[in-house]
Amino acid sequence: MRDSADYARQAVARWRGYADKRMTVRTLKEAEQKSLNSKEEFAALLVLKADWWLDRDHPLAFVYVRRTWCNGFYLEFMAGHPLTEGSIKGILRASIQCLVNMAETTHGEWIWWETTEHSLDFYKGCIEGMIAKANVLSSTLPPVEDVFVVRVAELRGLLKQS
Repeated sequence: MRDSADYARQAVARWRGYADKRMTVRTLKEAEQKSLNSKEEFAALLVLKADWWLDRDHPLAFVYVRRTWCNGFYLEFMAGHPLTEGSIKGILRASIQCLVNMAETTHGEWIWWETTEHSLDFYKGCIEGMIAKANVLSSTLPPVEDVFVVRVAELRGLLKQS
């Protein structure tokens, strides 16, 4: 729960820094337009909401992501609302789905992220462990466990399979 609140504060702070430099997108259409310049870097804050959750202004989860100059996406922060932990399945999976949709729309080639000690088990088990198997870095010697680099097309396929 502490991680979720801390990540939310950090994501908003980074979002504001990028917004001050006019390097943010607020809609998928804006992301698509910015991505026409293949080297354009921008940040996005994806917020998942539902009519049935607390109220419409309280997010279920969020993803703060940055599109890099080399057409990849770096997932900096992702968290579910602390009250969803263990009770509403699929919230973080839906967050990953939103990120994949944005990456596909903007012709992103890959997504990479690091884990915390507490989130590592989630990713190892996520989508029946397939994300860990699709991790480009899992075949290195010694294997890198806390960093994931997955091609967007492969991640889409994994989401469809499970």
